[in-house]
Amino acid sequence: MGRAEELRREIRDALAAMEEGGVLDRLAEAVPVSARDQATSATRAARRTVAALGGLTGWNLRTGPATGELRAILAAAATLRVRSLCPHVGPDRLPGTRGETVWISLTGRWAACERCLEAFRARPRADDGRCDLCDEPAPGGVFTEHVIQLGPVMWGMNVGRCCEPSFAAACAGGEP
Repeated sequence: MGRAEELRREIRDALAAMEEGGVLDRLAEAVPVSARDQATSATRAARRTVAALGGLTGWNLRTGPATGELRAILAAAATLRVRSLCPHVGPDRLPGTRGETVWISLTGRWAACERCLEAFRARPRADDGRCDLCDEPAPGGVFTEHVIQLGPVMWGMNVGRCCEPSFAAACAGGEP
């Protein structure tokens, strides 16, 4: 079992335990109303971005809700791949609580808020020939590009054939 699968299993188990124990509900209640309002605003802005991108590119873009499996896959991938954070994004800051969309590029290995996005996007593309979900070399170097919006977070990634079936199954709960 690879590191990505171990992380996914740990995250799935933790999410299931938190949900079963009511921790997620209590955490949601503990977030101030103002922060929830800002996250809702950021979510709406992210959905408008998805609609505009889809219209311009013809890409297959997905918006939430996310299955627990998809959350586990993305959390494990971010743990393995993301190396650079803008100063406004991090594990101690809830995404969207400033009313901004958070952008995560698994291929570029970064996460940034809207204010810092252009500086991160200007970096040279860091496509390393590895699947962004499992961080293993992609079979045949073939990827499919994906953009997913979950709440106030926009995820961009290249998925190799190695992870495409499990990723597609995890996305089944989203709206195409």
